[in-house]
Amino acid sequence: MPDLTRRELLRLLASAVPSLTLLAQVKEDIFQQERICLHIYDPKQSIPDPLKERQPSPGRRSPSRKYFHAGISELILCTSSERLLNIFQYFWPVSGPEFRQLQESISVQFEKPTVSDSGAIDQLKKYLGEQRSSLQREAANVAVVFTYNDYTRFFTPILVDLCKTGEVHELLIIKDPTKAPYLCDHPSIQKGFRKPPPG
Repeated sequence: MPDLTRRELLRLLASAVPSLTLLAQVKEDIFQQERICLHIYDPKQSIPDPLKERQPSPGRRSPSRKYFHAGISELILCTSSERLLNIFQYFWPVSGPEFRQLQESISVQFEKPTVSDSGAIDQLKKYLGEQRSSLQREAANVAVVFTYNDYTRFFTPILVDLCKTGEVHELLIIKDPTKAPYLCDHPSIQKGFRKPPPG
């Protein structure tokens, strides 16, 4: 095999790794316990007030405290050939097969396993600025996937502002549906519940 072909193959495999491993560690018990809720927003349209409200400083992230985590990176920028809304038409409950469909549909461009401070958002902003023209040219859909928990919520308003100005088509929020804020109570471009929520 010529060197050029080998290099091209390695580059192809390297670019495929993030999307292949993105959801490999998703905790199955989250689906079984129905403790995962997905909310999709068009940043250019209405965003629920709780996601825009400025919070006091979060302080330091505690390694001893348990934060909601679906098992994937807390901040992801990805591209896809179609809207994520087509996959997640309902925000609850979410199934394993839907997550696998997401995995097969996207290409991860940028990710931060843990959002420990606003620097992660700054890095995403820099990446979007540097890649804006190529993303617009090559991708039909640009989406940000963000895990909302007791710590990352402090950075959500900054992320929302970035998505509005950074040519992001969709903002997907992953959160525990049993904890406030209850985004299900706000207007949504999704259809709502697939089945009635627990009483």
